[in-house]
Amino acid sequence: MTTIAIASQQLLLDAINRDNGLSNNPLTLTEIGLGLPVASTVNNATFNTYCTVYGLRGQGYSGSVQVKYRRYELDKMFLNLTPMLIDPNLTPTKLSDLLPLFNSQYGVALTTNDIVDRDFPANTSDILVDLVAKDTNWAWLGQITVRFAQALPFITDSVPANTAIDAINPSITYSDKQRAEYVTYGYDWTDIFSTLSATDAGAGNPITATQMAAIQSLTTLLFTLSTGADVKAGEISLGGAVWGGQVLASSSTDYNSTDYTYVNTLVLNATSNYAGVLIFHYNQPT
Repeated sequence: MTTIAIASQQLLLDAINRDNGLSNNPLTLTEIGLGLPVASTVNNATFNTYCTVYGLRGQGYSGSVQVKYRRYELDKMFLNLTPMLIDPNLTPTKLSDLLPLFNSQYGVALTTNDIVDRDFPANTSDILVDLVAKDTNWAWLGQITVRFAQALPFITDSVPANTAIDAINPSITYSDKQRAEYVTYGYDWTDIFSTLSATDAGAGNPITATQMAAIQSLTTLLFTLSTGADVKAGEISLGGAVWGGQVLASSSTDYNSTDYTYVNTLVLNATSNYAGVLIFHYNQPT
């Protein structure tokens, strides 16, 4: 089993040796040097970083070569997780004081040279802070929010005020009909961008049969333009529905998203067997 509890420079060197069949006679940092990593505008499953590898004078290698590889992205490695670091005997004065706890708990080997260090207020016993990888870090990229506490927090530590609860959106008015807000929420609708764009689905425009067919093509949900008694079991009536209009997802108070650029809504008619709106998040195809 491989481990990532290795210094960032060595992690890259190990990858170079492995991918070039040099595991039995590996290159070492006494024979070659590693240039500073450079983030690539390409960020895919293959690589997100360039680095120049060069031979050290008098060590048997000469010249240089550029390699491309993937640095670990902190937010992806700890997806949907806020690392919690607990130590009743620690009063950190700076972020790097938390690295031994972080490394031990999550099986990595970050050093002060790997991160953007920062000072803490005096007598810090509980703090939420961003752990940011330096641009010069060979193995790690991006940032992750971590929490340090001298004791485990209790639920009462962070109960929001009533005013915060009251402000949660979207507000839903209950009725005898099923709600539509989250029927289409969570799907990626990018493949039908033109159908949902401001041009074809402007605010107030009624939905067309062609648009409904496009929506239908990306989901197993069953839609119909029929209303009333003509709606079959399991169908969702879009008859008389009108588009809310394309807006930037980041500016939509009720349906904002950091994963998509745009959001449009389909406001259902009172004759529908569902109440509310259908929500469509999407990006502009490249």
